[in-house]
Parts: sequence; C-alpha cells; structure tokens
Amino acid sequence: MEKRRILGCSDYFENFGSSFARQSRLVVAMTQHLDWHYIGLAYRGPVMEIGKDKDPVRYTLYPQTDVLQGQEADYATGNLQQVADEARPDIIWVYEDTPYVLRYGKTASAAPMVGYVPWDVDYWAEGLESAMKGLDVPVVMSDFAEKLAHDNGYDVHKIYNCVDETVFGPCPKEDVDIIKSRIGIPDGKKIVLYVGALHARKNPESLLAMAQELKRIRGSDFMLVVHGNPMFVLAPCDMLAEVITRNIEDVIMFTPGVDWRTGVPPRSMNAIYNAADVFVSAHGGEGFGLPACEAGLCGKPFVMTGCTTTAEFADGGKNGIAIPIRGHRYAWDVMRPMPDHTKMAQEVSALLDDEPKRKAMGAAFREHVLARYTKKVLAPKWKELFDGCLVNKARVREI
Repeated sequence: MEKRRILGCSDYFENFGSSFARQSRLVVAMTQHLDWHYIGLAYRGPVMEIGKDKDPVRYTLYPQTDVLQGQEADYATGNLQQVADEARPDIIWVYEDTPYVLRYGKTASAAPMVGYVPWDVDYWAEGLESAMKGLDVPVVMSDFAEKLAHDNGYDVHKIYNCVDETVFGPCPKEDVDIIKSRIGIPDGKKIVLYVGALHARKNPESLLAMAQELKRIRGSDFMLVVHGNPMFVLAPCDMLAEVITRNIEDVIMFTPGVDWRTGVPPRSMNAIYNAADVFVSAHGGEGFGLPACEAGLCGKPFVMTGCTTTAEFADGGKNGIAIPIRGHRYAWDVMRPMPDHTKMAQEVSALLDDEPKRKAMGAAFREHVLARYTKKVLAPKWKELFDGCLVNKARVREI
C-alpha cells in the first residue's frame, strides 16, 4: 500500500544544529509510516532522496529557492506552493517561530496545514491569535501555551518537544574525564553549566551577573561553563568584555573549538551535561527549553528564571528551582522578564553545597523527562495527530 504523503518545512537538519533542525529530524524519524517530503530552510542544493539505502530516516529533500520579499533568508520560503504542487501532499507540516509560521501563507492544496508553534512569553498576544485562526491544525509544545489557548477559547493539540533518550543519559566516568580534559576544566572545580544561544531572550548579562555574585559568595571553587558562542552576532552585549569588567575570567569558560552552526557530536554533548553539577539559565522565556531537559536526562537539576516552561519542568520544586523575576527588558519586540541574579547565585551555591539534594532533584527530573518528553512517549502522539489529519481535515476548534 502506498504511503500517504506529508510535506514538511523547517530548518535543514543534515548539517545544522538548531533546535528546529534537531526536532524536525526527530519528528520525521518518529513518523516513517508517512512518505516525507521536506523543504530545508537555508538548503540551496538539488532535490535529493535521503536515506533510501542506509539511513532509517528517509525523505525527499527540497531546497529553499524563493525567499519571501523583505524577510530574512532563513526564516520563510516562498516556494511552499511550488513544492506542494509537485509533491501533492496529504498533510503540510510547518515548524517555525509563531510570528513567522504564517508568512508561508495558505497553499492551494486541499491538505490541512499543521503548524508546530513555540510560544515563549507568558501572555496571550496577536501572534498566537493569528496562529490559532490561520492554521488548520495548530500544535503547541508546552503546558503553559496550551493553557493560554484554552483561556482564550481555543482547543489545541499539544505535543512536547522530544528529548532523545538514545543520545542523552548517564555516561561512563571516562567520557566525563575526557570532555573535561578537552575543554580544560581544572580538577576540583564544581561545574555550573549553561547551554544555548546568547541573544537577548536568554539574558546573558544576568547569567554573568549571577557568576559574579556566585564568586563573591564562594570564591573560585566553581566554573561556569557556557556552551554558547560568545561572538554570537545577536548577542546584546560584548560577552568577552563583560567577563573582564566583572572580574570573572577565572570562573567562566566558553566551550572551545565548536562549529556553532553544526554543534558537537552527540556523545560529546552528553558528556558535557554529565560533567555538570547544576544546569542554569537566566532565560526570558522558552517555547520549550531542550537543554534543561537534556541535562535532566543526565540526572542534573536546574536553576532557571521562573517563567514559561520552568514551572512545568520544576513540578512543584522537585526537579529544579524557579528564580523570581527582578525586572524586564525589551527584546525582539517583546517585553521579557529578567531573573533576580542574586537569588539565582544563592540557590546555585546552596545546591553546590548539598550533594544529596542535588542528586535527588536530578533523579526526579530524569524520571519527569522520561515520562513526558522522549521518543517512546511522543512517537505515538505524532502518529495519532497525523493519522487524524488524514481522516478528518479538521481545524482547531473554538471552545
């Protein structure tokens, strides 16, 4: 029997390490009962058949050939209609930031458009309203976004981001020792880890202020390891200058030798998480927050800003600590919270001094992630959603 066809559109995932790329590959991998066709944003090569002989993830790859007028090159493509005409899909699936997803526009295809939309602020806004009305099947990825939709009269689908349990988890001490030696972490240091981009939404200034306060509290017995590009073009400050002026050169390091477009090998990334004592993030809102959950699969607790998904990850404080908001900043046309960096330093310091609590919280967070966010749990949900689209070309219901 011929497979039903699905046309996906998101980041090109063969050599790109963004969360959109990684999640898209996982969704394609989890639904191989469908015949996948996929437009890779920023891919400029030929149409190719991927994985037909050896790779279990099989799909037809299409280039982004027509950038929408006035938009950044990697954010939206104007050739969705063209590829839909060629592939004749039964479902169209677009995974993109909520303000961008509707830029693709409705196609003339009768196939329902499924939008997988992250929402990373705690309040309802026009962009989310537009997604609810403009997409045939909006899918959110967090409890808080689902509640926002319900509170505003929409009954949406919810499928969490996927944390790959075949990649992340406890690893041999040998792997940890190798990665610590490779990065250059001195022996005897407690490790506080941040993983992610360093743009304004992540409040990198608050992260550095936390490190400065943590040094004041406990001296230099720790290292804040930042797995993020200090030269990131969208960083809101000069990260290296901030490190120097805050006098924290001896307690912070940026992971060296990384190609920030492609990322690092999975085994190395897993070892970095396993080397940590505590995961931290001063974010100003997350659509989901994959790095925290990847660290969680490795048995690491977190200390993060108390907004968006932090509360659902923390599960009442069993898995991690939510930090109160101290102020707000305007970032990317959105008002975003900034955590109390002094309180964050105090909570991180307390966890570093309490190994039993640290381990108990990390173990609880690992169980939380395993129960909700893994391939084993989410593959049936994607199959059910797509199979439902094939039977019922239903829109989101207003309630």
